[in-house]
Amino acid sequence: MQASVKKSILNNLTLKVVSFIIAYGFWHIASQARPIDIWLDVPVCFYTVPRAFTLDAPEKIRINLSGRRVDLYGLDTKNLGVHINGATLHAGANMVEISNRTLFLPERIKLINYSPLNASINVRAQEQLLQS
Repeated sequence: MQASVKKSILNNLTLKVVSFIIAYGFWHIASQARPIDIWLDVPVCFYTVPRAFTLDAPEKIRINLSGRRVDLYGLDTKNLGVHINGATLHAGANMVEISNRTLFLPERIKLINYSPLNASINVRAQEQLLQS
């Protein structure tokens, strides 16, 4: 009797398939909720820059983002960029602080780190260009 029950359990294809589906479901739920980190290269974008200014800035900045797997994979990385208001810049060297606000990130995704850490933008006015 015991051998036949053991044999029927080990050979029952339906039971194996159902067990596999349940195990996969648990794994999928657990892996989606676990936070992960990713590194991305994003462009530096400026808006409302006065015409009299010429900007020397890095083209791209490397950022490290953290969040749930489903949130990070759902992020549109092609449209992601560091957005800097040119009206807040002054002539000379400007240090720029990069944050979730300048990246327009959803609340569930956090900026962990970025490189270069001292992102500097050099602004020259047209008057300075004519004199040089």
